[in-house]
Amino acid sequence: VCGDELVFIADTPSLGYTTYYIREGGCEIGNVARDEYTLENEYFTLSVDGKTGTIRMLYDKRAGRQVFNRLRYEATRPQESHLFQVLHEAPHPMSAWIIGEITGVENLVKPEEVSLVENGPVRARIRVVYKYRRSRICSDITMYRGVPRIEFHTSIEWMEFSNEAVDAPMLKVSFTPILDTTGKAVFEVPFGYAERPGDGSEVPALRWVDLSDGEYGLTVLNDSKYGFDVMGNTVRITLLRTSYSPDPNPDQGSHKVLYAIYPHTGDWRSALSFRRGYELNHPLEAMPILKPSQVRDGRPDSMSFLEAEPENVVVTCLKKAEDSEDTILRLYEATGRETEATLRFGFDVKEAREVDLTEKPIGEKLTVEDGRLTIKLKPLEIKTLKLKTS
Repeated sequence: VCGDELVFIADTPSLGYTTYYIREGGCEIGNVARDEYTLENEYFTLSVDGKTGTIRMLYDKRAGRQVFNRLRYEATRPQESHLFQVLHEAPHPMSAWIIGEITGVENLVKPEEVSLVENGPVRARIRVVYKYRRSRICSDITMYRGVPRIEFHTSIEWMEFSNEAVDAPMLKVSFTPILDTTGKAVFEVPFGYAERPGDGSEVPALRWVDLSDGEYGLTVLNDSKYGFDVMGNTVRITLLRTSYSPDPNPDQGSHKVLYAIYPHTGDWRSALSFRRGYELNHPLEAMPILKPSQVRDGRPDSMSFLEAEPENVVVTCLKKAEDSEDTILRLYEATGRETEATLRFGFDVKEAREVDLTEKPIGEKLTVEDGRLTIKLKPLEIKTLKLKTS
């Protein structure tokens, strides 16, 4: 319990729900924070540098290896992670669309505050606060017991400006994992992925970017940013820019960003990085209900409405049809492999038919037996099905 929040890790079946009952009781496990600057769960030990606010060390217990370790580079050049950087763009036309020449970089390593702001048996948070000119950056480094990722809940009050005579500040945050070789950079694109060289170019991506040497890797997840660059084994998220044309002040104001890191063995396919991106962007929703009779309605305490197998098959849409009372199901193959997909329905499906993206029929009726449907997917293929339930 933290303030007016009740925090716990829920175990819920695929596209379904679980009912939990709150009862008074004790807690027999320790807190997540080991001390003011160290967080630890069953997956990781993370240490924050109290002087710079960056990650000093991250150890993966399951893999038995360091993910980040600044001390490894002390004799040469320190490699910081969760490092906020301000890049200065020279004035240039069409500044909202084009990134200009970078004239300088400032590393934010003198925080106003580094403090443990929450420490419980399920969640702990270390808050790091930076001041840059008139702007303020506040990031809560968050670890949960039972969750194999580390989240960064970041609030930014961005008050910078630029024009034809003033360089434009651009805010990025960087991570540099320890890999045996230069990692392969893979970026999520709509219904697929793209491999790109780690040459420092600014490129688009959706929910995740992965760096892996094949044996080990790091996936960087986010909920709202689409610009990234990778140089060698350093990946950076572009959080904000300060363009001035056509809008003179497009990014000034308050921003809230959620991003996370997911260290893993193997590559992004075996680590299911695409699923981790969806999980961050579509978290479970809690609905408090005072009377158990309001949720019974003949249903069990836990239920799945839809299961899709194998794990490289991703459901992206389950909704009411646009022109009927039928249900639309959209799914795709995420890893570039031909796959036979099995769908198990937790509701009665009388008929299924493949349709196109505008929900017009394009195929024959499909066979649904005992609430199960099997279909074939080509590599990265998108399929949309119309389900008749009544």
